[in-house]
Amino acid sequence: MQAEKPKLYLLYDQICTAYVTILECFIQPVYLELTKEDINKAKDILNAKEQKILSVDVNDVGIHLPLLETNVGGMVPNLIRLKRDTQELDNEKLSNFYTKCKEFYIEAAAQIKQRFPFDDKERQALKCLQMLNPQVILSHEFNKKHITSISELLYHIPGICPENITELDREWRTLRKTNFEFNETETPSVEEFWWHVSKLKKGDGSVMFPLLSTLTRKLLCLPHSTAMVERLFSSINLMKTKLRNKLSTTTIKGTLHTKSEIKNCFEFNATNDH
Repeated sequence: MQAEKPKLYLLYDQICTAYVTILECFIQPVYLELTKEDINKAKDILNAKEQKILSVDVNDVGIHLPLLETNVGGMVPNLIRLKRDTQELDNEKLSNFYTKCKEFYIEAAAQIKQRFPFDDKERQALKCLQMLNPQVILSHEFNKKHITSISELLYHIPGICPENITELDREWRTLRKTNFEFNETETPSVEEFWWHVSKLKKGDGSVMFPLLSTLTRKLLCLPHSTAMVERLFSSINLMKTKLRNKLSTTTIKGTLHTKSEIKNCFEFNATNDH
């Protein structure tokens, strides 16, 4: 999360993708994909696939790939072939190498699930934030079906959701059917997209998505630790020293805003508003 822009809505997806990528290195594909029977039974295919992946027991040797089929990268198989041709690598050393690689994958997968338990309430709340992602909303209809309703937010993040959850859900369903005039080759940033949504009007001139716009602004302000936050604290420490320990919060905020907005004082053009 080394970014200055909100990225919290991507966290669940990215960790889930990293977890699946590790599993694919040593687990047989049949245990990571839905069967035809699974697809026919599933109400939500994406969720069913995710649950199947998360239920995989990484320590079950019976579902592992054959040892020498463990994925060890792109260059390594060629290096192994060269070493085998020159008889510098015997079967025992090769087997030991692949065993160590598989043990690393197993431990990495276990550590991810331990540090980021996908099924607990807090992580499921992060999953709900997928609805902020412009790529999800602007994708074609099939990809939007897995977030048909955002009523789950009321359960996971009740303090932020408005009281009229029915009207909020109606706005979301309307948004899913709205055609946006964005450049197809470039998806807008999350701030640009929701700013655009907040400016949409109905035929009578009233705001089309008032509750949804307010909610998304609150969600994008959820605190999370990033490099940007660390830099902000460092800036505060430079301002509020032992000699200047009486600085008020208002003064610190004003100084931080000045530092943020006026990057180069030599080229800054002051206006009457300043």
